[in-house]
Formats: sequence, C-alpha cells, structure tokens
Amino acid sequence: MAQPANAYPLTGSVHTKYSALPAGTAVSTIEAACFEAHPDPQLLLDADCEVVGSNRAARELLAEARGSRALAERLVAGASALLSEARLHVVETIRSQAASPEFELLISASLKLAFRIYPLGPARDFALLIVRRCAPPKVRDGRDRFGFTPAENLVAERLARGLSVPQIAQELGISIETVRCHLKQAFAKVGVHRQAALVAALLGR
Repeated sequence: MAQPANAYPLTGSVHTKYSALPAGTAVSTIEAACFEAHPDPQLLLDADCEVVGSNRAARELLAEARGSRALAERLVAGASALLSEARLHVVETIRSQAASPEFELLISASLKLAFRIYPLGPARDFALLIVRRCAPPKVRDGRDRFGFTPAENLVAERLARGLSVPQIAQELGISIETVRCHLKQAFAKVGVHRQAALVAALLGR
C-alpha cells in the first residue's frame, strides 16, 4: 500500500527505540507531533508487547523514577507485572480494534498511575499504551485528629493511599515489623482493629 504524501517512517526525533519497527511503518507528521507533545505518557507496543516507542512525557516519567531508587524499583516491578498482564490484552486489542479495560498501579504514596491500551487501526500491528496520573486521595492528618506521632502518621498515610505493609517499609526505609508496630499504635488511637477501618477513618468515610 502506498504511503500518503505527508507520512514518514518513525524516526529518532519521536521515539526512543526504532529498530524493532517493521520496514514501511509510517505515521503522518501531525500524528507524530501529537504523540510527542501529548501531556500523558504514551508507549507504543508491538504485538509481542515490546515497547518500541515513547513520547516526551513517558521519558520524563522514567527520568523522574530514576531520581529515586525506591521509586524506580517500584516502577520497574510494577511495569513488569503490568506488561505481563497487558500482553494478554495487546493482541486482542489489535485484533478487535477495541480499547482494553483500564489498569491501575500504585507506585508510591504520592504517585498512582492508570493504564489503558488503544488500537492504532487495522493496518497497524501496534497498540498505544496511555498512562494517566491519578489524583491521590485526600488523607486526613492523623497527628491533629488522632494524636499520631510523626512516624505513625507517615505509615498510616501511606496505608490510606493504598500501599501495602512491605511497600511502606521499603519506601520509608524501615522494617516490616516497625511498620506493623506503628500501625498497631495507630489502631489503638483511632479505636479500630483492622487496616480497612483505619483507612476509612483517615479518608473521612
């Protein structure tokens, strides 16, 4: 099929990795510019769920993660799990030309991402993974309301934002047992016995 006059192969000004793109793959100048300038991080995936391109926002997100070892480790681990799950949907997205369900991934107490896979048209064996930053939930300050110590408040706040006990320990650089000890004290001050009840109290539910 002849390429339109305003189309050109994906080039280094737009994508970070190009050798995996098959010969003849082309996008219009407008498509390429929109992809690169889009405010949401976007990754171009082939039918094997390999990342073959990324826009500026995606590269900035990865650069942000590299600035924090803990954040980078969470992002890499989470992305690996996500891509493993997404692999099941990429082929179907390309085949059916229908967008996938949205996936969510909690990276840290302040960073939650949502992902969705979109087809790029029946003539292209690629899919677009769009990343959206989710607004973090508003968590009450437990120091004023419940008399938490600063350490208890740090742990409880992260629990309310969706982190697990091991994730809290990793992010704060403390042991899992220390996290559990702080949570136990927070439970007593709030008057609850379960994590879900503590989270509900901190979120004002």
